[in-house]
Parts: sequence; C-alpha cells; structure tokens
Amino acid sequence: MLKEPVEFTEANRFVVIQVLPAGALCWCSDENNTVLGYPSPPVYVLADGENQFYDEQTIDVPKGKKAIQVGTYQYRSNDNMMRTVPVLQFQ
Repeated sequence: MLKEPVEFTEANRFVVIQVLPAGALCWCSDENNTVLGYPSPPVYVLADGENQFYDEQTIDVPKGKKAIQVGTYQYRSNDNMMRTVPVLQFQ
C-alpha cells in the first residue's frame, strides 16, 4: 500500500478482464468502451463490498468519487512474466 494515496487520472472507466477475490483486474477504457492505448494499462480495482464484478463488465468511477491509487498488485501473466499494476479504490 502507498503511504500517500494519489488520484488516478488516466481513466474513469474500466473493463473487467478477470475477477479476483478482493476485486478485479481491468483494462482502462474511454467513454465509448474503447480500450485505451495498445495495450492499455491494466489496473486492479478493489471491490467495495457491495457490488460484485463479472467478466467484461464496464465499471465507471461513481459520481462524486475519484479513482485513487492506494498501492500496487503483482501477478504472473499468461506469458509467465511478473506484472505490477496500480491498485485503485473509489473514494
């Protein structure tokens, strides 16, 4: 976890790639559900305890809240490489 969380300004919409126990691994997306960049930067969005994630779901930052990077998450990709991505929470 970061000592000082920072606002994540690269995207306000995310598309779920894979659901994980405490959240979802997502691609950053734009308002047209177009994945940003090639490939777009993946992020890990923490679950809020109220909503469940599902594959290919589009997640928007809720009105009145911001996407805040609170840490990083490491995982092993399909090509067996360790990847590190931002962990986001909506606050």
